[in-house]
Amino acid sequence: TYTFADEKVHQFEVHEYYIEKNYNYLVSAQIKPGYWDQNVRNPGYIMQRDGGSKYTSAWNKMNAYVNRAYIESFNEYDEGSGIYATKTDTIYKTNGNTGTDTWSTTNDPYEYIKTTAIGAAAFNDNNELDAKIIWDNIPDAIIPGDTFNATVVVRNEGNTQWNAANDFKFGQQEGDDLILFGPNRYLIDDTQNEIPVYGGIFRGRTITFNLQITAPDTIGTFVSRWGMLQENNTWFGEILEKTITISLTADIKQQSIEKIFNIYPIPVSINGFLHIEGDFRKNDRLVIRSTNGNKVFEEKILFDKKNLDINPSSYNMIEGVHIIQIISNNKVYTKKILINN
Repeated sequence: TYTFADEKVHQFEVHEYYIEKNYNYLVSAQIKPGYWDQNVRNPGYIMQRDGGSKYTSAWNKMNAYVNRAYIESFNEYDEGSGIYATKTDTIYKTNGNTGTDTWSTTNDPYEYIKTTAIGAAAFNDNNELDAKIIWDNIPDAIIPGDTFNATVVVRNEGNTQWNAANDFKFGQQEGDDLILFGPNRYLIDDTQNEIPVYGGIFRGRTITFNLQITAPDTIGTFVSRWGMLQENNTWFGEILEKTITISLTADIKQQSIEKIFNIYPIPVSINGFLHIEGDFRKNDRLVIRSTNGNKVFEEKILFDKKNLDINPSSYNMIEGVHIIQIISNNKVYTKKILINN
């Protein structure tokens, strides 16, 4: 016994599926899925796994006063059975060994992993539903009516797995003091993130949500709140609160338009043409707004091109200062133009 040890626990040569040890006011429990050493000695000693039923029963014996739990499994690589993912139809035996056992009654290669997760959830102090925001790039500022493709990474901190089948989603909270920046729900794809293998996003694993942030046309500062929820049940975990400024000039990715696009003539006659030369790509957008933020013109680029010509009178533009914005590859290029007679 080491002098620094604050506990004792039964290990090795203990032929019990579940056994406790009380030492120093700490109760430690050892749990075994089974034991089989026939490849070391023949016939060897066997504690039947019985398809996982003995391991489940051992976890069910865990008392509320137990402080720590340890799992012991013997010769897992050699024997090919125990608490990991494996083939269920083959147990490796050296020649002459005749012992038999059933690894999983349901032929589930994750039999013992799932049992461990269920047992640990009943034993640990974690919440059933919990989440932590690991990373996001939701913008702090955006121009009116603009759309920004954002990313949020969330980690499951609770015992319950997340999947679409059980209505787990990422979303924006609604309320009188909140404004929605695009869709308010983002779904989990049960065909991705190895959910078909494990059944869901398990504790400790992350999932990435791709958001479409769409700003309102109203200039101002707005609060949005984002987080995980189980639809028709509850929101849970860390809430990501973002204060987003809607402004014609506050966009954090605003670039020098002169380096990318050549706009002339300025001022432009209301009956003339405004020429924009540059390297337009498919799905780029051109937006013209009045100085109060109202959108007066918008065009989505359908294919790559080098220039655009705009006649102000065709779009009922009036004399005065306007804001021209070119949205390309999540960057916004802004310039003031003057329309006169």
